[in-house]
Amino acid sequence: MMSAEARRRTILIADPDLEVARQLKKGLQDNFEILVARDGSKALELSVLRYPDLIMFYRNCPLIGATQFLRILRSNPRTEEIPLIVLSDEEVVVMNTGYLDGVLVKPLNLDEVRAHITQVFRRSDAVREVGHEGGAVSGSLEQISMADLLQVFAMNRRTGMLQLQSGTVSAEVYVRDGRIEEALCGGTRGEKALYRLIGFRAGQFSFSPGRTAPSVSIDSATDALLIEGMRQADELERVRTELPPSFALLEQVVARDEVPEGLHPVTAELLQALPNAPRVADLIDRSSATD
Repeated sequence: MMSAEARRRTILIADPDLEVARQLKKGLQDNFEILVARDGSKALELSVLRYPDLIMFYRNCPLIGATQFLRILRSNPRTEEIPLIVLSDEEVVVMNTGYLDGVLVKPLNLDEVRAHITQVFRRSDAVREVGHEGGAVSGSLEQISMADLLQVFAMNRRTGMLQLQSGTVSAEVYVRDGRIEEALCGGTRGEKALYRLIGFRAGQFSFSPGRTAPSVSIDSATDALLIEGMRQADELERVRTELPPSFALLEQVVARDEVPEGLHPVTAELLQALPNAPRVADLIDRSSATD
């Protein structure tokens, strides 16, 4: 993957709190050129005229808030690829317009801010290289996520096979003109396999242009698939510590004739498969439901 550009990058800070803007500027100006805006309107003007490499935007900026700002940013060809970090007073920010590059919660820790900026630039460099490269590409999922890869392929209408290796797991995703047609991961395929792959945080990938899918089982819009995949990945990560390990063996302790009627369809399906697939990983693979 391409290393970070040698030129001095520009960061736009949009926040009406002058003390926050001052602290960020002081902590970042040794490595970056810093622009400051006190409201969303001025931030939009600077975004178009100065084309910063990164924008840090306070969620409740006057005149133009973060949701509207992001919508405008992503609809302008000149600014649509600028990474955007939202600054917030709250732990959780839900914004459904476009893709964010993270949320930082006040009070800000400068070390965390610098680390997040480094991560964002590493990712944007990787996205830029994948998007501009017309042939085969390869790299690491630590540099660019599965969701970002597939979004880039969609924007550039790429056709080919994306091959993944994460530990002992091998997988393939096929795209045609940017649309996802098939995903294969172990014994799973289709949306179930795709959503599992979107949750991968580490591993290597390679893209072979022109390769066509051996089968087609996915027909949903790419954006919808990625949003749902990221939602499921986040939910799985949230409950992971409550789940048994994948190698654990399960046993039904209630006699079959004592199982109550009216079970959830997925529960009934798992109980039916359990005698032949007692290992957690195998049972999950056999289920028609997503992970």
